[in-house]
Amino acid sequence: MKVILLAFANSYQNPLPNLTAEANELNDILSERYIAGDYIVHLEAFATPERTAGLLRRYERDLIIFHFSGHAGSNQLQMNEQFLYAPGMAAQLKVCAENELKLVVLNGCATYAQTKLLLDAGVPAVIATSAPVEDVSARNFSVSFWEQLVKNDETIEDACKEALRAAAPLTQQVLPGEQGFRHLVTDYSEPAHNPDAPLWRLDALNDDAVSINPIPVKPAYAIYPKPNNELIKTLFESFQAAGNPRIIDYFEREQNNIPVQDNDKQIAIVNSIPFPIGIHLQKLICPITETEGSGYDVMGFKRLKQIAQLFQTTTEFLGIIMIAQIWELYIKFDQDFVLSDELKTALRTYLNPDKIDRETYNYIPLIQTIREYLRNVDLPNARIRQFIDEQDILKDLFEFDQDFKNACDYLYHLRVRTAKKVVNEDRMAAFCNEAERQLCVFVKPLGFIHRYHLTSVQQIDILKLRHINRDKAEYVHRIVRCMQAIGKDEWNYYYINSFLDNWGVILLKCDVTTIDAARKKYKVTVKDYLNLTPFVIDRNSFIERTDLPYIMFYKGEVNEDIYFKRVKDPTNAKESFVIPNIESEEDRFNSIRMQFVAFKKFIA
Repeated sequence: MKVILLAFANSYQNPLPNLTAEANELNDILSERYIAGDYIVHLEAFATPERTAGLLRRYERDLIIFHFSGHAGSNQLQMNEQFLYAPGMAAQLKVCAENELKLVVLNGCATYAQTKLLLDAGVPAVIATSAPVEDVSARNFSVSFWEQLVKNDETIEDACKEALRAAAPLTQQVLPGEQGFRHLVTDYSEPAHNPDAPLWRLDALNDDAVSINPIPVKPAYAIYPKPNNELIKTLFESFQAAGNPRIIDYFEREQNNIPVQDNDKQIAIVNSIPFPIGIHLQKLICPITETEGSGYDVMGFKRLKQIAQLFQTTTEFLGIIMIAQIWELYIKFDQDFVLSDELKTALRTYLNPDKIDRETYNYIPLIQTIREYLRNVDLPNARIRQFIDEQDILKDLFEFDQDFKNACDYLYHLRVRTAKKVVNEDRMAAFCNEAERQLCVFVKPLGFIHRYHLTSVQQIDILKLRHINRDKAEYVHRIVRCMQAIGKDEWNYYYINSFLDNWGVILLKCDVTTIDAARKKYKVTVKDYLNLTPFVIDRNSFIERTDLPYIMFYKGEVNEDIYFKRVKDPTNAKESFVIPNIESEEDRFNSIRMQFVAFKKFIA
């Protein structure tokens, strides 16, 4: 089995607190997969030159990574008031490099001068320091680097970049940015004390050496639970706890020993939540049989990518709801409503496709920023109401629920990895199992979403007959409920005492009673509504006589042309739709353009 050797040059008499903490944290990071049998971890908390040299000999055929932390210099590693000299260590690591060794980390002071010896010995990649490093920043770099390698499956290069960011706040030295990051071109004539040199450097024999994740993986002989079992169970319990009527009915039947088919549960779940979320959940738990729609319910990259897509679309939808609330407050309070500079910057970043990759954009910080702003905003003579009653739940989740925060972080990194298609095929079953587990943590507290009805308003008529008083008039809304991932959405007629917004995709909080089911007529008492336009549109609502919604999310703006992506297939460029800047005689989308321009002025 492959070996990861960690040597910490601490002292029994005067241990360095941060070195001790670093050893403990790295042990925690590595322990789970060690127990799973991916590798052996050998950690020497009080390493000595003799002991370290002996371990390099013992593991010369199986050593995959050698990590050193402690006092060091340009030609030696200091261990317990003794020295392990660079030439001798390089000679031992040469044998290791001829076998399995992929990486050496020298997390001590000014170890960069040892890099040439190690690369000449055939070590594929070396991380070393160009100057003395502070104890706290060294610990932060080390912990972040190993978290990226082990937990997020990052490459050596990407893990090092993230570790540099983590260490930056804890050192006065300037760390390299994206443009200044170097790993291939090594100038050995460069003085180690050069203040412009990176504090931590990654040097390698070639590009391939740092474009891998070196953490060993045990062959997938494990028997994992059947895909979707835990996910469906979690969703069923979450929706039942949140008061979903159909799920409660099924729950009570089972309590009375009346069997309920799994297929009925699955359809009930995906058809009671807003379409953008439901359609991606449906692909996971109710896959269709056609070739295009199969493969999501078996361990493989397709399933893994769909789990990440479900997370991305859910957080994007929640983010749009938060943005729409900001927009609604501005419309109601106009000059009294002023955004903070922080929030303006966040919203401008969201709108600008040049600054973000829309498909890997992290909506969690935006959601948190807006939620906190809405919570604290103060307007004269106005009580600010949050549209989503459960928004305080989001605050509690992000601030106090570490499992939920970890799940969001895991799923976001999964989204980035699957978008780049950088996933270890040998671990696909393990990844799919872990991804479903983390998805369960993420969706469990979100069962309340079934209470909010996504609708597309296509037409509004006034029902005011001669014998009806003006204040008793009703507004008949021809709408399509966008809450059905399986089956066909159809027109419904909602009789409401007030009117909603034309040609809008509306999120409704309402009570519905039936007037005439055969004619699809319903009396609706609206508690509140939120217009998601222009961030969400139904393209088909601008086309006459269609009962099929075509829900699209805002994608970006290029040369004042506004682009949207189809929610059902968001990464397919062929499904994109553009509203051009120039109006035409046949233009049906001017209302969208006007709203978008107004919002841009609001956040300028």
